Amino acid sequence: MNADLFGYQPVSRRAERARAASDAKARAELGMQRAHSRNERINAGWCGMALHALRQFARSQVGLWTIEQARSVLEGSPELPRQTDGRAWGYVTTEAIKHGYIVKTKQTAAAASSNGALKPLFTRGANA
Repeated sequence: MNADLFGYQPVSRRAERARAASDAKARAELGMQRAHSRNERINAGWCGMALHALRQFARSQVGLWTIEQARSVLEGSPELPRQTDGRAWGYVTTEAIKHGYIVKTKQTAAAASSNGALKPLFTRGANA
């Protein structure tokens, strides 16, 4: 039987996983952008303030930390209004990495906010 007669093209598991990972990344980026936009509509300038606050936090750190730990400090500060959507921190984190304020390491730690799921550890970046 010829598989081409039915338009069937075999796909490797590796290709399926790569496509699924790419789809998941695209959905995550879309969610971060939507959270960013919502925060900006309701709390204009919040992401910029959070990025600045994360930079200041990173500048004062000498060890490794999770974004969850940084958030626990930053979200309680009077200089940073409460965010509308917590997913906006994903956008802020991505921007902080791009600007060199923080560096994602290969190490992980359990995060209480994610039922103990492992989250990346960060360190101060060269531009902090």
